[in-house]
Amino acid sequence: MSDESLTARLESSLSRINHKLRSQTRRNLSQWGLSHPRFKVLLHVKRHQGLTMTDLTRKLHQAKSGVTGLVDELVNDGYVERYRDEHDRRVVRLALTKKGFDALENVLTFRQALLAVTLQDVPADKLKQTIEVLGLVEILMEKNQTTQGG
Repeated sequence: MSDESLTARLESSLSRINHKLRSQTRRNLSQWGLSHPRFKVLLHVKRHQGLTMTDLTRKLHQAKSGVTGLVDELVNDGYVERYRDEHDRRVVRLALTKKGFDALENVLTFRQALLAVTLQDVPADKLKQTIEVLGLVEILMEKNQTTQGG
């Protein structure tokens, strides 16, 4: 099988897996009144404590106006709070509230349980190898993105 064919199969498989995971996650998110874009904001705010709006905009690869709208909704619904940087009062940072943390933990637990059930029949050594390969792909993509100015 050619490298091109393998690449196409990998891309197709990853795309289908992502679609199925997002579809199942969407149902769980709706119980919390969250959309997938709002979920992504919560994930970034949790992973990068004290994130600024500029940082969040870069991480989401979206226009500032769209991200501001998402954050405004999350603040109004009690999932996220804004606070001033203690060293530079002009800088506004973001943090999860307890409600935001609880919602995110619930959704992440749901996703992990879904994957655990799905993967229960995959031998541990194959799963470990798959995780290692995907980790390497992620590193190489980051490296290529950096060297190509993306």
